[in-house]
Amino acid sequence: MKSKFRSGRSHLALLSFRPSLHSKVVSHSRFRSWIRRSVKFEKLEDVSPAFDLVINCAGIGARELVQDIDLEPHRGQVAIVPKIDNLSCAIVCDDPPLMYAIPRASDCVFGGTNELSDNLDADPTTTARIIDECTRVLKIQNPLVLAERIGLRPFRKSGVCLERDCLPDGRTVIHNYGHGGSGFTLSWGCAQKVFELAEELPGQRR
Repeated sequence: MKSKFRSGRSHLALLSFRPSLHSKVVSHSRFRSWIRRSVKFEKLEDVSPAFDLVINCAGIGARELVQDIDLEPHRGQVAIVPKIDNLSCAIVCDDPPLMYAIPRASDCVFGGTNELSDNLDADPTTTARIIDECTRVLKIQNPLVLAERIGLRPFRKSGVCLERDCLPDGRTVIHNYGHGGSGFTLSWGCAQKVFELAEELPGQRR
């Protein structure tokens, strides 16, 4: 079969392995004596009054948490396969059908999808389509599927919500959500902006 590609481009970019990055962030937070608590609530006003500053990083959950109708879930499904020999860089094709192959330390991510849906169930037909397209582009045999992963990208029609606001009880809330599929890319800059907004509040220590 002839390749469908007529042109392409390459660039250097950092690739991060989410579980490793997450564990490092958690370890750093523990070193700084931060405390993590799991608490369920349905609106920001329910956050304990012991906290005078609330930072809302609810992602797609902000639809219900703050009733943001601009948010919509863009469903993504990927297949995790064994490490691919001789695949040393990520390959991405944005044209339909969406396709990407991202090598990691011990496996490889084949993708993917971008559809307006909040269905978190794996679709076998979609997995088969992903495998077919990735193997066609990479010119390899069908690999073993180790796992299927589904996530919801928090796309916001009017763009990222990164702003300071007030709760009905007068406490300050800083919203930081709606990053779509670019959460890791935007995370450091958005975190810095949240920090700056918090520092501007009266009585905040530098």
